[in-house]
Parts: sequence; structure tokens; C-alpha cells
Amino acid sequence: MSPLQRKVWGWPRLKPLTVVSLCLWGTIAGSAQSIAFFWPEMQSIFESLALLFILASLALGYYCALLPREFTTDVRGRDTRIRVWIGDAFDAPGAVVIPFNNRFDADLSGVAARSKSLHGDLLQRYFSSDSGTLQNVIDGALQKQSLATGRAHPIGTVVQLQSGSRRFYLLAVTEINISGRAKTTVENVRRSLPLLWVDISDRGDKGEVIIPLLGTGHGRLAEPRSMVAELIIDSYLAAIGERNFCDRLTLAILPSDLHKGRTLRLQDLHDYLSAKCKYATFEAPPAMLPHGTPSES
Repeated sequence: MSPLQRKVWGWPRLKPLTVVSLCLWGTIAGSAQSIAFFWPEMQSIFESLALLFILASLALGYYCALLPREFTTDVRGRDTRIRVWIGDAFDAPGAVVIPFNNRFDADLSGVAARSKSLHGDLLQRYFSSDSGTLQNVIDGALQKQSLATGRAHPIGTVVQLQSGSRRFYLLAVTEINISGRAKTTVENVRRSLPLLWVDISDRGDKGEVIIPLLGTGHGRLAEPRSMVAELIIDSYLAAIGERNFCDRLTLAILPSDLHKGRTLRLQDLHDYLSAKCKYATFEAPPAMLPHGTPSES
């Protein structure tokens, strides 16, 4: 068994086993009853298959219970951790990084409210799909940062929003093309990450930060998801060499990103993260050098 399997597989967890099995069984039983209501002759067939349906529900629940959902690695030499989370970024506790267009346009001609993106989820979950309200909040935050509204800003610009107890970091990582759609490049992602860490360090709360695979969805990034994941890990490790501004960084990955045909393999990411955190090296600032250490002339 691989290190990842030993870490997150093991015995099936009771909650997903129970929830998935009951949901599947309820769906099958409800569908069977509906069909039997209109075609009574199907009732006896369903009754004969009841045991098979129960076993199938338990098998799927067992499989889902075994699926790895997360793994965490301590960073050598720093009081921080990096976690890989398989699931919705909004379901993890902490502040969420939201990839955004560099004009900080909340509506995008109605596209944002319909899109399956973190931008769209932010709009739907926290602003009742009211892009006007979100735009007003963004404009107010821009003005507090002495930034103009309604214009393009440099890639890497960060706007911080607060909704209740939850903080969001809107990161300008995409640009709007002539068709009104957001797009980005790997260079935009690479350039924006250090600026994000600086902003969190200077103005954010020292706690947990959740970051998705920037640009791999509606950003239309051509590069593979594995490359973006490694880029985020490398950038974060470089940033905490100067200042520890985050108790735990969570890299949120959608389950669909692990489907067959994707280049992102969980085992490979686990091995990469473990090696990077285990062998991370940080230079101590001059004031912290051990007494008697010779300085360069």
C-alpha cells in the first residue's frame, strides 16, 4: 500500500458509507415505487431484485468511504502546513481565494451568475445571485484601497471582502477578451501568486487559506492541472521563507479534476508535496544567525 493509501484510505469511514448507501437505496426504492404505481406488474420484479439493490447501495457506499478526501503535510522549518482537499472550496473552513477578472466585474454580462465557478458560487451563496450588490461591495473595497472602479487593474491585484465571519480574497488572474469571456495564462498565475501572499501577509488574518487550481476552469488555461498545483505549492513555500502568514494552506481540488483522462494524479501530487515540504530549506535572516557565525566581508 502506498504512503497516500496508508494515510487516507484505511478502513471505510462510517459517515460516507452510511450517507451514500442510504441515499442510493432511497433513490432506488422511491423510483421503484413510482414505476410500480403506474405498472403494477413490475412490483414482483422489483421485490425479487431488492437484495441486489441493497448490496449495490452498500458497495457504492463502501467505495465512496474509501476514496481519499484530503492529506496534510507539515512544512519542515516552519510552523505551517499544506493540505490537499478534494471537494468544494466553500466547504472547507477558512478564507477563500476567488480567481477574478482584472476589471473586478461582478456580472460579466450575466455570465457569472450562471457559471459553475467560484465567482459564480460566491455570487449565488453569499449575495443571493444579486450581481449589483456584489459589485457595490467590490467597488467599496476598491475605493478603500485607493483603486479606481470600472477599469482594468494589474494582474495580481487583490480585493478583500468580508461576508459575516468569512473572508474572501478576490485575485485578479484573468483578463476579459473581446467576447466578454475571462481567460488567463500560466504567466498570469505565476505573476499573481507572490502578490497574493504579500497581500494576505500585510492585510489578511493569520489563519487558514483555501486556494483552488487557479485558471484551470473558466480561465481556459492550456497547461495541465498538475502544473498549476505544483506552481501554487512552490510559490507558497517561497513566500513563507520571509514571513509565516498562514497557519494552513488548503489546495482545493474538485473531484471532477481527478476523473479519468485528467493529468492530475493524487498519488503524484502527494509525493510531490511530501518531498517539497520535507526538504524545504529557509535561510535565517542575519539577526537570527547563531552567535559566532562569521559574516561575509
